[in-house]
Amino acid sequence: MFTTYVIRLLKLRLADLYATQHEIEEQEEYGPDAYEKLLALPYNDTGTIDEDTRIVREDFFHQLEEHLEPVERELLQLMRKGIKSTKASAAILLRYGPIADEERDVKNAKARLERKMVFIRKKLGFKLEDLS
Repeated sequence: MFTTYVIRLLKLRLADLYATQHEIEEQEEYGPDAYEKLLALPYNDTGTIDEDTRIVREDFFHQLEEHLEPVERELLQLMRKGIKSTKASAAILLRYGPIADEERDVKNAKARLERKMVFIRKKLGFKLEDLS
């Protein structure tokens, strides 16, 4: 009884720590110099995407989010921002329930999300070449 109580307390504390760490990382990443950092990124080629493709993408992601669970929406937002940190994804998963193995659970959650995205893309009638 006592052990279970202590384990639950530790899990809650770890979830809080992961969330706080994620907020700190976001503040560092999206602080006052965020605009300059974005300009310095080598793969920041969003300017090469034509306007039609950008509009179709945004429409797709808007419709996609309507079909996703809250945890999936948050993971999708991380993926769209390019944040690949396992800890950031684990913090999201911890908010919605316990996780046994951080790396495995994050990997599985992302894989499920990607499969669901493909299914929804086909269901909504979007072509892959329209989104790339």
